[in-house]
This record gives sequence, C-alpha cells and structure tokens, in this order.
Amino acid sequence: MTFRYILLMGVAWLCSFAAYANPTYYIQAAACHKQKCVNTYLEYIEQLGFPNQVKYTQQNKDRFRVLSRLTANKTAAQAYVDLINADKRVQVTAQLHQIDNRVYINLGEQANAQQAEWLKNFAVHLAKDDSLPANQLEFVIKHKIEQMFAIKILAGPFNDVEAAQQALQKIKSVQAFSRAFMTQN
Repeated sequence: MTFRYILLMGVAWLCSFAAYANPTYYIQAAACHKQKCVNTYLEYIEQLGFPNQVKYTQQNKDRFRVLSRLTANKTAAQAYVDLINADKRVQVTAQLHQIDNRVYINLGEQANAQQAEWLKNFAVHLAKDDSLPANQLEFVIKHKIEQMFAIKILAGPFNDVEAAQQALQKIKSVQAFSRAFMTQN
C-alpha cells in the first residue's frame, strides 16, 4: 500500500462522518399501529407538500398492576371493592375476579412504579378499615414489560431548525396533527 492510498482512504473515512456534522430535523406527525392509519397520515403530509418517511419502531413499556393475593373470603373482598370504589381519594375501579373458589381484586394498571407503590400502600391501609369484615387481604405489584410496536409518520428531513419549525407550525395547523413535534436525527 502506498502512502497516497492510505491518505485517500483516511480522507474518505473522515468524509463519511460529514453527514453527522449537520443534524437533520423531522416532524413526527403521528404514530400508528395499522396500515390504514399510515396511509391516511402520509396522504395528509403529501397534501401539505412535505417529503415524508415511515419509521418502524419497537419500544419496551413497563406495566405495573396492583393485585390482591387470592382469598377464599368473597364477602370481605366484595366489601373491599365497594369501599375503594366509593373512596374519592383515589381514582381506580377495583374489580373482583374469581379463580375456582377463590377471588382476587384487581386495582388496575399504573404508569410507573412509584404510582403503583403508592396505590398498594393505600390499598393495604384501606384493607384495615373497621367497616370491613375481618379478612386477610394483601396486595402486590405485578411488573410486566410489554413490547410495543409503532409506525412513526415523519415529515422531512429538514436541514435547519428554522425550516423544521416553519413546517411544524404548518403541520400543526391541521387538526389531525395537533400533537406533532420536532425531532432530530
């Protein structure tokens, strides 16, 4: 290998990073799960006169459910469901579920671990209420990681932030895109 060849390869390698030197901007106009949705939003973007792209993504989403342990005391469990559903301090709709001759209470899904922990502690506190029949209700948090697939509908690319902001304003003027936002790639 000659020095000239090595030099040319080095320059070519450095030039390959030039695309990353200037950021490109996109407007995420929508996120879809079905092809009909994708087609509709792509058509809207085309009508506005912007280039568009479709980006397929996969994300993990944490799910936190607050459940009671199984109990054979249906009366106590139903009384608890009635009590927590009537309580104005918390906005949950408790549901009673039966498995064979036992039941458990589902307090629903929470967005994060802190909310789930708060709800579990509140549920434990409420289970000690004197108006309830003597019972042994215990609550646990079930954590589940769910894979979410989405199709992002993007307008762009735009080479500078000003052009992207102008496009964002125009796109957001369409009611269907009121939640659109700018993203950098």
